[in-house]
Amino acid sequence: MIVEVTLACVLLVGAGLLMRSFVQILDVDLGFRPAHAYAVRLGQPKALNPQQLQTQLEETVRKVREIPGVEAAGLTDALPLDRNRTWGLQVPGARQDGRDDLQVLAFVYIVGPGYLPAMGIPLKEGREFTAQDSLPNRPPVMLINESLARRLFPNQQAVGRQVRNGGFKEPLTIVGVVGDVRQTSVDEKPALQMYFTLGPGNVSSELIVRSAMTPEALTSSLRRTIGALDPRMTATDFRPLDGLVDRAVSPRRFLVTLLGGFSVLALILACLGIYGVVSYTVSQRVQEIGVRMALGATAATVGQQIIGGTVRLAAIGIVAGLIISLALARLIASLLFGTSPTDPATFAATALALMLIAIAAGAVPAIRASRIDPMMALRVD
Repeated sequence: MIVEVTLACVLLVGAGLLMRSFVQILDVDLGFRPAHAYAVRLGQPKALNPQQLQTQLEETVRKVREIPGVEAAGLTDALPLDRNRTWGLQVPGARQDGRDDLQVLAFVYIVGPGYLPAMGIPLKEGREFTAQDSLPNRPPVMLINESLARRLFPNQQAVGRQVRNGGFKEPLTIVGVVGDVRQTSVDEKPALQMYFTLGPGNVSSELIVRSAMTPEALTSSLRRTIGALDPRMTATDFRPLDGLVDRAVSPRRFLVTLLGGFSVLALILACLGIYGVVSYTVSQRVQEIGVRMALGATAATVGQQIIGGTVRLAAIGIVAGLIISLALARLIASLLFGTSPTDPATFAATALALMLIAIAAGAVPAIRASRIDPMMALRVD
């Protein structure tokens, strides 16, 4: 019985810590709002040149925004928590490690106007991209996230500053600073990120649409609108952005489910073990209980003594389990997020739950013992 309670305690503590971490992850600020946002992959006609493709994509976005129920729409070539890549960025004149130019690597997104509201990414300073930013012979501009702004220009204004990237002949002017977005996983801090405007040489293929419409109605409207614009253009791989988050947290969800299942099984075994041990003890002490009741012991006294013995055994198992859990919890510290391996609430809740279960499991045989007829007990050989 003590071993079963100890094992159940260890598993419950582990499951409790992982569950609290999982809840913390679900509440984390992603930097964008996945609810009511959808990504659609656009298949573009191969017969069009880059300039024609860009014009057609811009017209597609304009038509999609006119669909009743669509709040915002924009283009991108990559999504957070999905595929990614990094490019270098250089700040002329900024010193780093004795060199005259500060150089960093940052995740890259190539987006069009309307991408920020479609994703629900907040604009912190400056402005977002406009259609004029993609026109030929326009000075190249870019957006950066808050982390990159702090890295490049600590305690300085980032909007209006110029940086260099190997893919552009001219310096790029920073026109806006956006909020940080979780890039690689939900439980990792946001990385350095930069956004380049959509152009003929870097046509994006993901259409982001924000709408409160049902997925079925939105899919039908999108395909009808895109097909009417150009039958050669296709809209495939329709997926809610909630799915990106679900996929990112699925390994943790599986681990929590697995350990939670083992914990429930251990809890059931501990409950049955307590009930079996106490029931067997009562059956072996029928004559003793009968004699004590014949000598004046009350039913309440007998029941309290049975429960008291159950509580003592359970307490030994719980204490042993908590001690082992304290030692083992540090082994899963890397799997925890926003939760301490020695979280007092988890340990206290586990101890309380096991004690209540032990009392409940021992209550049935205790009640049965308190109802023993002394005369019938004394007649038993």
